[in-house]
Amino acid sequence: MILLSLYFLVSTFEGNSGLKAFKGLQLQHGELSVRAERLANERALMERRVSLLRGGRVDPDMLEEQAREQLGYSHPDDVVIFVD
Repeated sequence: MILLSLYFLVSTFEGNSGLKAFKGLQLQHGELSVRAERLANERALMERRVSLLRGGRVDPDMLEEQAREQLGYSHPDDVVIFVD
């Protein structure tokens, strides 16, 4: 009976469903939540940019940015200043 109790006690902490595994899953959940939030933000940005290129009117600034990128006239460190 003592050995059986000891087995279950050790399994509570060390097994595949034990407390160590649970802590690892919590850590993984946190990391994946941060990644999902970052990807949701990236998606929202891309959807906004696509909406500027859609419809009856194309945003001239977005058109220029895309044209410069496609033609190789832009650089990742370029700073764009919008003037009304």
